[in-house]
Amino acid sequence: QEEGRAEKAKLTRKNFVLNKSGQDSEDGSVPDLDALHSETSLANPILPVATSLELPQTDFSSYTVTNSEESHLLDASEEERREGVQRLKNQVYKAWRQDVIKRRDSEIKLRNNFKAKQLATIENLIKISDEFHEQILQPREKMRQASLKVDKSREEVESPAQGKEAKKDKKEKSPPKGKPRK
Repeated sequence: QEEGRAEKAKLTRKNFVLNKSGQDSEDGSVPDLDALHSETSLANPILPVATSLELPQTDFSSYTVTNSEESHLLDASEEERREGVQRLKNQVYKAWRQDVIKRRDSEIKLRNNFKAKQLATIENLIKISDEFHEQILQPREKMRQASLKVDKSREEVESPAQGKEAKKDKKEKSPPKGKPRK
């Protein structure tokens, strides 16, 4: 006949209690559980006995302080201490953040100053280049104007009549603007 689950569990508990108390259950005899329980609880307690001053912790929320030794409810001094620690953390963070912002602003100013200097330098170089270009172009332009005058005077000397006749021919050959051509 197979034993029930409850009886198996009872036997397992008895074996555990016997092994804890240093007795062996090899002989197969099963001692009385109530007697064993009373003997082992006095000699070797399994659960810690709570004193009247402390209660076992049941709430693990943020409103209880858990030390390695014991837990207790937050009181006003503990709350003030935690708030002070949090304020100190906030102050350190704000100081660090302000430092970051100042460094970033100074880097931005340095970059902007560098850009302004670069722009001024480039504008100055462009101005110098334009002046140099003008120095080269002015004599060249004078020479070109002089050569154009010479060419014009040659044409007028060689064929003053041809130039006037060519102009008349062009005027005669063009049709009148208002009348259609036939």
